[in-house]
Amino acid sequence: MINFHPTGEQLTLFAEGALSPEESVLVSAHVDMCEWCRDELQQKTELLAAKVFHLNEPVLRQHKLDSMFEGITSSSAYFTQSSLPYSQHSQYIHLDGMRFQLPRTLRKYALKAGGWSYLAGKTWQTAIDFNSSWQASFMYLEKGGHIPEHQYVGKAYWLIIDGELSEGRKVHKKGDFVAIKEEASKTPVCNAEQGCLVFTVLEKPVVFSTGLTNLLNPSSHLYF
Repeated sequence: MINFHPTGEQLTLFAEGALSPEESVLVSAHVDMCEWCRDELQQKTELLAAKVFHLNEPVLRQHKLDSMFEGITSSSAYFTQSSLPYSQHSQYIHLDGMRFQLPRTLRKYALKAGGWSYLAGKTWQTAIDFNSSWQASFMYLEKGGHIPEHQYVGKAYWLIIDGELSEGRKVHKKGDFVAIKEEASKTPVCNAEQGCLVFTVLEKPVVFSTGLTNLLNPSSHLYF
């Protein structure tokens, strides 16, 4: 069950095209995985369309509404289209014999993923060319994997693609959308048998409190 979602305001801004492209990728990918947010977004899209077209009731012909909703979740403004149709994108990302199915929005990024780098602490990472000043990556934590305490100095988001990630008593599960406040400190750990795959987006690099030299290989860069 998905327990962490974008706020109503974020979904409204997404429907209006007012979120940054980087944030829109995360919201769109979450919507791919979350039926509740798909329904919420469709309602917001319907209300927005009613306002734009000066309708008395927030109801459109269904084919028009479906077309608008599809445009929101696949628009090039949100980095979710390319010259290749989705059928030619990889539905999966692979690591050491494991295969993880990706939400539709993120499938194009499987093609952009570089090689996986092993970080100490049973953690793996592949950075993504996001064509942006923001940093993005897929992170995989094995059972017992952890990231030392670090602080965020800009906007940051996690989307749990598979498995579970814990912060004390708080457990993030598949599909959870985690918006991280500026100056928040995190020490995530994976206790799940199957590990955890996370897609992360950072406006600015994190600042580590402890353990950075032990965590990183000399050629690695952590985007979490």
